[in-house]
Amino acid sequence: MTAQLHETLDYQGQRYSMISTPLSDYLTVAKETPRFLFSGFHLVRGYLGHWQILDQHLYLTDLSHTSIMGEHCEMSLGDVFPGYDERVFAHWYSGTLTLIDGQLKQYRHQGFASDYQQYLLLQIERGKLIGQRHSKNKGPA
Repeated sequence: MTAQLHETLDYQGQRYSMISTPLSDYLTVAKETPRFLFSGFHLVRGYLGHWQILDQHLYLTDLSHTSIMGEHCEMSLGDVFPGYDERVFAHWYSGTLTLIDGQLKQYRHQGFASDYQQYLLLQIERGKLIGQRHSKNKGPA
């Protein structure tokens, strides 16, 4: 698999690239979801999410995708969450969001396999931020 485009998250006045895809948890259990078109090997999931931590809660604030020709295409949150056009509380997500918080150390042309100097790990429980820590490793240890 080719290296994948990162989703982004705004947190404490900074925008981070994420090595996490919290919307995928929702899409695996949702009864009806839009069919995301194949956007190229750099974006096999077919979409990019933009996220925000606001008042200790995780929100999806934007969706887009990149076509095979490299064009940025907007999507409405309402396409996935009818009636929610500005932001959606990510109540379905529990886990660790892995944010890139340092320079690239080693590029690997596979998924999210590249290594960075440091990561910021945010622990989320049912959409609520319950903890954070810095790590030299991607996973929660």
